[in-house]
Amino acid sequence: MEQTKKAVSYCRVSTEEQAKSGYSLNSQKENCSRHASQQGYIIVKEFIEEGVSAKTLDRPALNKLKDFIKDKKNEISALIIYKIDRLSRNTEDFLYFDNWLRTNKIQLVSVTENIDDTSMGKLMKTLLSGIAKFDNDERALKTSEGMRQAVREGRWLWAPKGYSFQADSYNKRIMVPNTEAPCVQKMFNLLNEGSNMNEIRRKLLQEDKFIISKQGVGEILKNPVYCGLLPDKYSMNNSEYIKGIHTPLISEELFFLVQEKIHKRSYNLDIPKFKINPVFPLRQFMFCSVCGSKMSASISKGKIHSNGLRTLVPYYHCLKTGCHRFHKDDVEDSYFNFLKEIKVPENLLNLFKEIVIDKFEELTSNKKRLITMAEKEIEILQNQKTKIILMMADATISKEDGQNIVEDLNNKIIEKKNIIVSSSSSSQIPVYWQYAKHFMCNMDKLWKKSDILFKQKIQNLVTPYGFKYIEGFIEPIKLPYFLSVFCDNNSIRQAWGG
Repeated sequence: MEQTKKAVSYCRVSTEEQAKSGYSLNSQKENCSRHASQQGYIIVKEFIEEGVSAKTLDRPALNKLKDFIKDKKNEISALIIYKIDRLSRNTEDFLYFDNWLRTNKIQLVSVTENIDDTSMGKLMKTLLSGIAKFDNDERALKTSEGMRQAVREGRWLWAPKGYSFQADSYNKRIMVPNTEAPCVQKMFNLLNEGSNMNEIRRKLLQEDKFIISKQGVGEILKNPVYCGLLPDKYSMNNSEYIKGIHTPLISEELFFLVQEKIHKRSYNLDIPKFKINPVFPLRQFMFCSVCGSKMSASISKGKIHSNGLRTLVPYYHCLKTGCHRFHKDDVEDSYFNFLKEIKVPENLLNLFKEIVIDKFEELTSNKKRLITMAEKEIEILQNQKTKIILMMADATISKEDGQNIVEDLNNKIIEKKNIIVSSSSSSQIPVYWQYAKHFMCNMDKLWKKSDILFKQKIQNLVTPYGFKYIEGFIEPIKLPYFLSVFCDNNSIRQAWGG
């Protein structure tokens, strides 16, 4: 009677969720055991990899499997797997491991794939391992794009100290302040009041039992997320900050005051100045009237008073020797007065309203087309989903592959539904027009009370080419055409040049 050949099996799941549920592992083990019996093998040992990625061959269970196979006393003839991508999702790694198996005279057997060591079998192995790598790369790309989209929407996915994650109404992760938040706020306030890093650490430990390293304090104090601004991590916003949707722990003004103080205490001359700074909202828009260079801004140390405190004086100034510098309040008061001068004549408001209505109707028409297209695409995706479910029921494709495809189709359906929701806003033209009218007639007040991001939006609209500050007045280098048409003020018309 022919002796039964000995084999080992290897099963892997890639996420902690799968590992905890055990469904995918049990399915793999049962299928490997059944297939081994059909092929005349007896599985003498099972190797299970729970919640481990296949991006590398350096995995605990796989290393134990290799040691077991190399021990000739175990007399192993075959390695049985459910599918090639359970072994590796990297083509180079798989081919290396397959060659190692052949060197040790071990047959690789796949439950779901027709592979062997013939020339055709080797070709199939290479193709299937390539498909596994392609699928892995596609998933990584989707994950990366999902993270980019989250940041684009104002969601930060890496919660720093002082924040934890919760699900919002859309079941998406959002940062919310936790019990460490007051300690984080205290760090910013202490440094702004003059404490150094070591003093901050000591006070937090003594008063709040909060333990943190000096490096940890520095990382927190330099993180703009705490004031509601997200770094442009994926270079989507010209290196400018993105407005976060989470609750800030401190104000933008406090954050940038702290950055100025850190900068002044540091001997590292490579520390860049922040492009967006609520302390100096006009810094990127102001040009020197003497040399024409873009002006900078900084806070100078004033005199020390009898109480030991020093006055800090903020200035806009040119970096070139011999050019001007102006007190921050003088320049910003003049810019506020300049915005006051921009008044839209009543007769032009009615004309502008007609233009707004025409544009709104054009956009509404485009949105209706988007909704129709999205509804048709959802119908196609639903049909595809039904076919996949039927194929799973008939065992035409494996349950795992089918579930992956269904999940991908569900994500696409959600995307199309989001398009429908975002494009289905009811016609509120009276509301939109009132907002536009209020904006055009109150730019000065809006600029005065807004945060830095909205301030700069107004500045980009009104003085996109910058301005010069001459004898207490704002002189735009060039006004956008629509403002020159609206403005009654002759000096503003002349600034546009027509």
